[in-house]
Amino acid sequence: MAEEEEIVETDPYCTSDRFAAKNGIKAIEVGEDYSVCIMPIDETCLNGISIPMGGCYFTLGDFSFGVASHYIKNNMVTMNSQIDFIASAQVGDTITARCELVPCTSKKIARYEITMNDQNGKLLALMHVTGYRRSHH
Repeated sequence: MAEEEEIVETDPYCTSDRFAAKNGIKAIEVGEDYSVCIMPIDETCLNGISIPMGGCYFTLGDFSFGVASHYIKNNMVTMNSQIDFIASAQVGDTITARCELVPCTSKKIARYEITMNDQNGKLLALMHVTGYRRSHH
């Protein structure tokens, strides 16, 4: 794990994402077409009914997609994202997002699935992202 953490720390995508950094989101593992990212839940994450705002999960999932899809080449943009909220995290929890490429035969379109669990393994959200591989000019 130490080698992977070193790679994550030097990945420009991870270190230049100011919004993720401001919200405590970190990539803890990254490889070709996958990533594992975490986000701590604190009082600032809560919405009007005292559960984490859906945007917290969406931001974590979007960041984890970005980390996974930019690991080798920086040429993927989001075409579509869809999220299902299954359960709520609580203040003090840490959400872990695991993002993996879904096998596909297209050279331009990629699908990723992101599962988000609390520290006890409880499923909180499931997200699907469709990405488009841009051509470099």
